Parts: sequence; structure tokens; C-alpha cells
Amino acid sequence: MWWVHLLVLLMLASAGAGAAQAFFEVNNLGDNAAALACLTGTGFTPGDNPVGWQTTVVHLKDVLAACTADYTAQHGTAALVGALVLPAVALLLMLVGGFADRRRLHRREVAVASLAERFGVLCDSQGLVGRSRPRLVLVPPASGVRTAYTTGLPLRPPWVVVPSGYEHASTTAFDVVVLHELGHIRSRDLLWASAVWWTGWLLVPSFVLSVASSLKFSLVLRYYNGSVVTAVVAAVAALVLRAALLRRRELVADGYAAEALGDREAVRAAVSPAGRPVPRLRRVFAVHPTPEERRDIGKARLWESGFLFSAAAGLAAMFAYQFALRLSQDTFGSLFDDQRWPLTISAALGALVWAVIVVPAWTRRAAGQAGWAAPWVGSMCGLVLGFLAHPPGADSRIASIAGERWPALLLFLVVVSFAATAFAIGCARVPGTRAPRLARVGAVVAVAAVLGGAITAVVHSTIGHAMFEDLAAVRFHLASTGFDLWGHTPWVVLAGALLIASGKRPAEWSVVRQCSGVVLLTGTVGGVVAGLSLVLRYSDDVDRRTFLVSQMWWVSALVGVVALLAALVVGRSVPTAVATSVLAVLWAGLVQYAVTFADGIGRNGNMLWASVRNPAWSSFVALLVCAPVALVVSALTRRSHRGPRAFAWGPLAGLATAGLALLLVGGFLAPVTVREDDTRFSLAALAQQSPEPLPAVPGTADPGRPLDGATATAALSGLPALMPRPFEAEEPSQPTTRVTFQPESCDDVIAEGAAEEAASAPAVRLEKAYSVTAQGTVGDMDVNVVLESHTDPQDLSGIDREVAACSEYRLPAVGFDTPYWDGTMRLLPSTGQPHPSRAVSLTQTAVKSGRTAVFVFRQNAVAVGHNVLRIAIGYGYVETPPTATVRTAEALMTSITADVVRRLGR
Repeated sequence: MWWVHLLVLLMLASAGAGAAQAFFEVNNLGDNAAALACLTGTGFTPGDNPVGWQTTVVHLKDVLAACTADYTAQHGTAALVGALVLPAVALLLMLVGGFADRRRLHRREVAVASLAERFGVLCDSQGLVGRSRPRLVLVPPASGVRTAYTTGLPLRPPWVVVPSGYEHASTTAFDVVVLHELGHIRSRDLLWASAVWWTGWLLVPSFVLSVASSLKFSLVLRYYNGSVVTAVVAAVAALVLRAALLRRRELVADGYAAEALGDREAVRAAVSPAGRPVPRLRRVFAVHPTPEERRDIGKARLWESGFLFSAAAGLAAMFAYQFALRLSQDTFGSLFDDQRWPLTISAALGALVWAVIVVPAWTRRAAGQAGWAAPWVGSMCGLVLGFLAHPPGADSRIASIAGERWPALLLFLVVVSFAATAFAIGCARVPGTRAPRLARVGAVVAVAAVLGGAITAVVHSTIGHAMFEDLAAVRFHLASTGFDLWGHTPWVVLAGALLIASGKRPAEWSVVRQCSGVVLLTGTVGGVVAGLSLVLRYSDDVDRRTFLVSQMWWVSALVGVVALLAALVVGRSVPTAVATSVLAVLWAGLVQYAVTFADGIGRNGNMLWASVRNPAWSSFVALLVCAPVALVVSALTRRSHRGPRAFAWGPLAGLATAGLALLLVGGFLAPVTVREDDTRFSLAALAQQSPEPLPAVPGTADPGRPLDGATATAALSGLPALMPRPFEAEEPSQPTTRVTFQPESCDDVIAEGAAEEAASAPAVRLEKAYSVTAQGTVGDMDVNVVLESHTDPQDLSGIDREVAACSEYRLPAVGFDTPYWDGTMRLLPSTGQPHPSRAVSLTQTAVKSGRTAVFVFRQNAVAVGHNVLRIAIGYGYVETPPTATVRTAEALMTSITADVVRRLGR
């Protein structure tokens, strides 16, 4: 039961990390408002999107990463502290409760020599001597103890607490009770039983206390309105798991007592007294089996692996996945950095948690005669809901990457959870409860690899669908997932399947020989067709050749689907069929490489490796989708008492492989495999994109020529038509007394810039100011447009110096709780202008009445020959960024720039 300790630790760590994240957010410990303000200043509106890097405009990533770098580092530290603190709190409560119980028992302990002597004899018979020898504590009826139990503390001998009334009972009755408690000690399950108890009761209070101080604020309500519900669900899941494990613990102890005593009837009579029937709902949370269940000592118990157990396991695994994702995102850098490692680590952890829970339980279930519908449905519900739910304490959820396209995400999740559950059940049915340890380890490893790869495929396909709303993007992102670490998933699954096969009886190796024929036939046919598909259509055009190579790999990948179905018919074992599938793809890749090598194409090690890796991953994705078909084939073949022979199905599998290959090469399977233009959705192609250029300037006049007053007025004449309604034209504000910036280096540069501006007064200067009513702001949104025309051509180097010196600055704040405005100044990427331009974002934060006030100031400057256009848009808000206003400001900035530059060319 070592995995229970791991599960308890992960659940406590996840709950602690979530509570710490919530406390960090609602109390603004990492200056969350400043990070949000910085993002708002760039025109980016932060949403409920934990992998927002994928849907972010590529050319803004560096700026957005700079805005969130400090915040994410502090956020990750807080989550890590919480992940350590809550397990420490649970340990402390265990110790305090254990010491308090022992102190209470010690005061009421009585001595009965005959029972103490008999207890010593029983301990000796079970080899409990020295430091492992427990202590017998006899308590009178006045203590309130009615049944025997065992209590333990770390590094201390356990106490077996028995009512002193057993002095008047038979020796056999006393022996059954003591041996039952000694069974708990030998199983080493005392500490985790207490730990899981505290896990279930700590989840909700830890989260509620973390956000209680700020529940009135809209930001908290926006991000945490569903967290209380999911915290309760997680707590119930923990208690359900605990109850199932404790019931199994009692039955195991009963079996231990029966084996040690050698008298099952005596044990049955002692542990299963007659009583009232227990309602079904109470059985779910009961920590002791019913008397009816305890009468069948040694019988396999199937309720511990049913619907509720499987659903709780899925929820726990997916919550661990989501918390690990956020923690690893913070650990590995900004939210807008490359997220492959965080996605990989979290998927591996969540999948491993799920595998170590369900595989042992389902292996025991396979020894009985119960059906698989309940655990199958429960597992799918737990995995899907755990992925979609908002984990307690987390300020975002992974499912938000889908946005309005959540039905597609739901479909992806149902498909992969069905396939992962089917594979897990297939692996659990093979090793058996007495299989070698290597076979059981292989089952856990293989199941974890399948679920981890499947979840990663879901995330990547959802990202592709959300970014482009095109099936081609889904195909490309699924294929590109195999280029990274998860491309090794099929080999891990193969290793696990081979470990499972190591526990087979020698007589069953005949199935392996039959499956080998399937591998050779399907792999050879598929590899030859795949290689010829490239050789006969080879092209010197790079894009065309890339498509043909991808299509060739898909031909090899389809070999795996055919081999799986054929192996299920021949061998009926899911692990054997999956191993056959992977080996068939491997052989097809080698044959395909040999064909292309003979023609002089791709004679290098990289091509050889890609010829086996890429088809294997594509085959893995295809098998996930084809899992229902495989289930039907498996169910039909299990009805036959005689398995079909390999020589009858091998040729059919070869013909099926050739047929699918021809359909793919002919383009009939393109919608679900690959098309020629799929590579346009690559992230490498996106990284080379820049903002779309503004429309070309019509007219024949030079926009950089010196202007007179009339021409300048005409250039700004279109501004009223661009302003959002309602708005008011205002008189431009007059210069005020200059404020002092901190640090001094920033103030010096600002002063130098002001002096240079005063010394080079423009020949023409025209300024327009507007006040626009904006939702969610304090006051209105101020728009200021200045057009200057100089006698000499102008540059914008002064802006570069200001941004370099004032990346972080302070200004005096009058009437606020804080004495300063804390500000940041960021230089944004090019606005797409053909002329020299600068886009600058300034954000300032201060605290008033305990709430964070934010001022956002966006500046654009365009130097067109002798002329300089300066646009400034400013607005203020409290804590929550006004999304609509942010978008309005960005759109207005672009339209003003385009309109004025266009009019300059008239």
C-alpha cells in the first residue's frame, strides 16, 4: 500500500498549493494588480487561460513575459510553500491527536496479567519482537472504548487498545481481536489511515480560510466562484477513497487473523455479529465492512473498485495534474514562455497518480466475476470532470484553453478517457493478483504512459483548434506533439507490455508466436507501400516533399491499427495486441527506410529515427480514436471458445494494410491524417509573423514634407469620426509643474528630454484632446493627439532613452494610502508602420482604501520625415482591468495612426 502514502501526499500538497495560490491572489501579495496593469498596457486582456502563451500574439510574448516574470516567480514560491505547509499541518494534527489519545488512555489503563501474558505469546508467534513489538493497553468500560483498535505514532511502538472486558471472554475471542490488530501492524497501514482522514477534512477549510479575507471583492468572485464546490468534491473524493481503503484494510486484517489462528469459523463469528442492514449511501463512507461482507473471509471484494472509487481516482489524478501544471509553469518561467516542459511534467504526474490507484484495484477486481461497466463509466466521469473542473484554490483551469469551443474539448476528452480506461482494464485483467512484481510494475507504467500521452494530445489538439478553428491545425498539433518527449510514449507502452508478458505461463507464448506473424506481414506490406509512396512521387519542392514524407509516415502508422485488431482476434490480450501494434509500426518504419535508402533518399541517422518515431506516435493517436472499434473486436472474439489461427488472419491483415495505404495515398483519408498545407500552422511559422502592415498611403504628396497650419488641421480633421460614442472634445491641458521621478537616473533623462523638446520648438504644432466615456474606468478615457512639423527630419531616439532609464519608476501619490505611484514603462513591438515608430506602455499602481488603483497610459509616436505624430490614451480603473475599454483603446490607437498618416499623404 505504498501508493496510498504517495496519493495522500499529493492530495495534501495539491490542496496546500491551491490554498496558497488563493491566499497569494486575494491578498495581492505578489502585486497581482501591477502585473495585470502591465498586461493591460500592452493591449492584452488577461483571461481565465493558464496556457495563454499559445493564443497570444507571437510578437508580444517577450513584452508579456517581462510583465509577469516577477509575479510568476513569487506565485510559484507561494504555491511551493503551501504544498509543504499543508502536509506539515496534517502531520502535526496526526501527532497531536495521537499524543492526546495516548495520554487519555494512559490515565485509564488497567492491568490484567492473564491477557498481557497471552498478548505476548501472540506477538511472539507473529515475529513481533524488539522495537516492532506493540504494547497492549487494556481500558475499562468507563473509558468509552467499546471495540479494540490500534493507534500509532512515527518512530514509536504502536498501541493495541483492547477493552478489559475480554478478561471474561474466551481465549479464542481475545486471540481473534488481537490477531486482527496485529494484522494492521504487519500491514503498516496505521499512519496512512490517519493521514487520509485529515486529508479529507482539511481540503475545504484550508481553501475557505485562504480567501475569507477578500471574498467581497469582484476579482475573487470572478476567479474563485466555483472553487468552493470543487473543494467539496475533492474532499468527498478523498473521503470516499479513504473509506474504500479502510474497508479493505479491515478485511485484510480479518484474513490475516484467520490464517494465523487457523480457524476461519472462529474469526467469522467474532467479526461479523448480527445487526441492522446498513443503508447503501452510508456504505460508501463507512470505514468498516458490513457484517455480511465480513462473513466471506478471503473473498475478492469488488465494491472497492467500482463506480465511485474509479470516479474519485480520476478526479484526484486530474486535480494533481492541474496543480502540477500551474506550479511547473511558475517554476519554469513566465506564463508566456515555452510550456512544453510544464505540460509534460504535469501530464506524467497526473497519469502516474491515476495508474498507481486504479491498476492494483482493478487487478483485484479481475480476479472476481463482476462486470466492468461501473468502473469504466466512473473512470471516464472522473477523468473528464477532473480535467474540466476548476480546482480548489487555482485561479485558472486548463480547460479554459478551449473557450467557446468546449464541445470539441469535451469530445476529445471522452475519446481519450475511453481509450485510456479500456487499456487500463485490459492490463489489469492480464497480470492477476499473484503475477510477478515486474508484471504489475509494467502494467502501471504502460497505463500511465497511455494516459499521459493522451492528455497531452488533447491539450495540443485543443490549442490548435482554438487558435485557428481549422481541422488542419488539429492534425498538425497532434503530429507535432510526437516531436517532443511524448513521442517516446509508444516505446514506454511497449516496455510495459513486455513486462506484463513476462508474467505469462510458458503455454501462452504460442500467442506471441502467432502475433509475430501479424507483425511481419502487416509491417512488410505497410513499409513497402509507404516507401514507394515517396520514391514514386518524389519532388524537389520543399513543401511538396514535406507533405509526401508525412504521408509516408502515416502509411506506416496505419499498420499499427491493423496489427492491433488482428492481434486482438488472435491473442485476445490487450497488452499483447498493443505490443504487436507497436512492433508492427517499428518493422514498417524500418522497411520503409530500407526502400527509400535503396533509392538514395534520406540516407542519414535522423531519417532512420524519424521513420520509426513519427509513425509510432501517429499510430498511438490513431489507436486512441479507434479504441471503440478495438473494444467491439475484442468482445466478439471473446465469445468464441477457440481462437482463430494466425495463418488465417495474417494475410487478411496484410490486405487490409495495403487497402488503407492506397486510400491514404489517394487522398481519401486526408481529413484525418495529413494534407499538403498543414505545415502553415507550425509555431515556427507563427514566430516569424509580424503585425500586419497598415494600409498603404494613397495620394501623391510626400507625407514627410513640412506642414503648414492648414495641412496639419486637415490631417487631424478625421479624429471626431473615429472617437467612440459618447465623447466630448476638450481643450488641451496646459503644462503643469514637473513632478520628480525616482530613481534619479530616470528623472535626469526625463528632464533632458523636456529641455531638448523646448530647444527645438516645432514650426507647426496642433493638439486635439477628447474625453471618451469608457465602461469600467474611474472617470473617462482621455485621448490626446499631437501633430508637430519641424524644419529638420526627426527621430525618436529620446523615447528609447526614457524607456531604458525608467523601466521601473515612482511618482508621488497624493491622497492615497501609499506615498508613491509604482510605475513600469515598456517598449512594445513595432506597430506595422513603414515609418519609424515607437509604442510605449506606462502603467502606475497605488493603494487607496485598501484597494489597488491603476492608471494605464499608452503612447504611440510616428516620425514621418519632418513630422511627428504623438498619440496618448489614458484611463484608470480599480483592480479589475476593463476588458472592453482595453480593446477599444487598442483599436482607437491603430485607427488614429492609420487615418492621420493617410491624410498626411494627400
